[in-house]
Amino acid sequence: GHGRIDQRNVNVLPLAALFFATSLVADEVEGRTLTYLITRPLTRPSIFVGKFAAYVVTTLSLALPSGVLAFFILLSARGFSGIPPAIGDLLRDLGVMGLALVAYGAFFALLGVFLERPVIPGLMFLYGWELMANLPGYVPRFTLTAGLHQLTATAYDNEGRVNTSTTTTVNALPPRRDLTAPQLL
Repeated sequence: GHGRIDQRNVNVLPLAALFFATSLVADEVEGRTLTYLITRPLTRPSIFVGKFAAYVVTTLSLALPSGVLAFFILLSARGFSGIPPAIGDLLRDLGVMGLALVAYGAFFALLGVFLERPVIPGLMFLYGWELMANLPGYVPRFTLTAGLHQLTATAYDNEGRVNTSTTTTVNALPPRRDLTAPQLL
């Protein structure tokens, strides 16, 4: 299995989204600089959209190069011949990483708008609700994590190779010993 985001790894992207996106409005309120922004000849939604666009550009510029670097380092450990066929997986994973940053960022920015201290509820969401993506049954369908993993799911055989004879499901994960990249989400 190569070039695949693995659900067993630490949720780095949602955690980065939490700390960057909750501060879009909360830091302005806490620092009492929001009144200066509101007195400008801009609408409130345009101020928020501008701040959110800056968040997206900043987090993507940090996350995507890291994902590409991890992808090539981990894939080159098996030899460089496996890299060209895996470029499609890399592009798909980078797209899902971007989507994850936008989705989690939008949710955490919403928390930042409505709550005075949004980090603790955000952490409770990440390490409470989002961990339910690992439970059996229907509950995982209501988590962002499960939806994002469905976009990158690949069926594996017992040896950790991509199994092309089965349909792709989230529950068909490779053995624990499989080394995958970029392992960021």
